[in-house]
Amino acid sequence: MRTPRWQAGDVIVRREVLGLDPIPRAEPHPDWYGQAWAVMPVVVVEDSDERLVTYFAPGAQFVFPEAPGSPWPITGGIHPWDTGDRRWEGNGVLMIQRPGDHYAVWLFWDGEDRTFATWYVNLQTAFVRTELGYDTQDLELDLVVSPDGEVRYLVDYQDGRIVSVEGGGVDPGDGVGITTKYPDAKAVLTGDLDANALFMSGKAKVTGPTGQLLSYLSLTKTTGHESMRETLAAETEF
Repeated sequence: MRTPRWQAGDVIVRREVLGLDPIPRAEPHPDWYGQAWAVMPVVVVEDSDERLVTYFAPGAQFVFPEAPGSPWPITGGIHPWDTGDRRWEGNGVLMIQRPGDHYAVWLFWDGEDRTFATWYVNLQTAFVRTELGYDTQDLELDLVVSPDGEVRYLVDYQDGRIVSVEGGGVDPGDGVGITTKYPDAKAVLTGDLDANALFMSGKAKVTGPTGQLLSYLSLTKTTGHESMRETLAAETEF
C-alpha cells in the first residue's frame, strides 16, 4: 500500500500500536496484538526522505482505546499516560524521527517564554506510515538530556536498601539531589571513579538535606548498589 507524503501544517494521527517490529512475536498472538492503545493528533512540520517531524500542540487530546478482551499488558491494564486528564498540558512537544530508527528525539520547552528545557530521546519502534498518519510503539525506556549536558538519576533508598532506580527527568522530592556530568556519572556507575572522590573534587552539585549524603555514600559499597550497576551494564553502555 502506497502511503501519502504529508505537507507542513497537515494534521495527522500518531498511534501507539502494540507488537510492531522488532518486538518479538508471540504465538499465538494475544488479542491486543496489533491494536492501538494510544492515539493523538499531531501537526506535520516536515515530511522528507531524511526525517518526519511532527508537533503535539498544547491542549491536544489523547484517545486511549479500550483493550480488546484481556487488559493491556501492563500493571493496572491501562496506558501509563491515561491519568484522567486526556489533554496535553503546558507547551507542546516537537517529535523528530528518521525512517528505520528505533527512537525519536522530542524537544520540550518551559514557561510562557518557551525556554528550551530538554532533549528527550524516546526509544520506540521505527515509525510505520499509514493512510491517516503513522504508527509506532513506545519501548518505555528514555534518555533525558538537559541543555547543559547534565545526566540525572533517582535512586530510592529505604531502610538502607536500594528500592528502585530511575533515569531521566526525575525529581528527588524531599531527598538529596545530586547532579553531575555524564562522563563522571558513568565513571561512578562503572566503578572507575569513587563516589567520595566525585564530591570532594566538586564535580557534583548537591541539593536538599545534604547531611543525609554521608550515610548514602556508604551504600555505594553494598551488594544492592553492585546489583544496580550490573543491571545498568546489561541494559545500557554503562
